[in-house]
Amino acid sequence: MASDDTQKVQVNTTLIGAGAGLALLGSLLVALGMAMGGAALIAAAREWARLQETPPSETAKVKLQQLRTAASAGADAWRSGQTPS
Repeated sequence: MASDDTQKVQVNTTLIGAGAGLALLGSLLVALGMAMGGAALIAAAREWARLQETPPSETAKVKLQQLRTAASAGADAWRSGQTPS
């Protein structure tokens, strides 16, 4: 143990500031990259939807009606005790 207990640790504040600045810059670049990538994905999804023969909303309506019909038929068959052939 040293006889002088008043020794202090020297911290290089310049390096700490530079590190914090680079971390901030990196975070901003990541956020910018994610925003650009998200915008590209949204544009691609819109283009895909535009090129479909039927709009996705119409396809969803048809599938929902098919689901309801199948569920109703299954429930009716279950109630009457019929087995699938």
